[in-house]
Amino acid sequence: MQATPRASHHDVWPLPGRHGRYLLYKAGEIANTDDTLFADVWANTVDSSLHNLVWGWQYVADWDNGAIIHIGPHLECYNAGNWILGGSLLNNVTIVNFALDLVDACWNMYVSTVHGPEVFRYFSSDGNYMGSSPSSVNFMFHERLGFFVYPGDSDYYLRPEVLESKFYVWRATGAVRYYENAVSTLKKFETWLPAPITYAGIDDVDATDSAFIDDMQMALVELSS
Repeated sequence: MQATPRASHHDVWPLPGRHGRYLLYKAGEIANTDDTLFADVWANTVDSSLHNLVWGWQYVADWDNGAIIHIGPHLECYNAGNWILGGSLLNNVTIVNFALDLVDACWNMYVSTVHGPEVFRYFSSDGNYMGSSPSSVNFMFHERLGFFVYPGDSDYYLRPEVLESKFYVWRATGAVRYYENAVSTLKKFETWLPAPITYAGIDDVDATDSAFIDDMQMALVELSS
């Protein structure tokens, strides 16, 4: 059954980070049940996202009172990993194939900039509504790369979502290119993000001389361990 969004504004940030992981891995174990309720809720949530929020380069959009907002945060890139695990568990080829498309779309941001931006924006067949008007420079950037970055959205906070998805997709498919992608990202850390005792975020992912940010995601530490 396809779900219909009920909230006035809907995005999928929490689904992979907490809600999706809980439903997929923990809920049945904690409840000590083989009831499929939790997996069914997970599948229904993903199905709603695929039917209502998928646009462009296989990005996942925000939804606001029936309007698609063509904006995506770095956090949504973890959907690829969560969905390929769940899709494989449920033998759902549609979810698996979308996860593969999404991980490639997120990777496009990484190879097109120094690192993937905190937030990106894009156009699709239904238009370019995103709550503000893109500039001619944004249109040119999008024409070349399939997305663009607004001023103020260009920072990178050492988020791990793309790397996590690469790991899960590599383990699920065995395709070595996903592993190689992750290795090349870690090499970028060495080149662009070194700090005295760790790595630092940057203000502008489209500049090789960006200023650093005194901030580091705990999740990245957990991923590296």
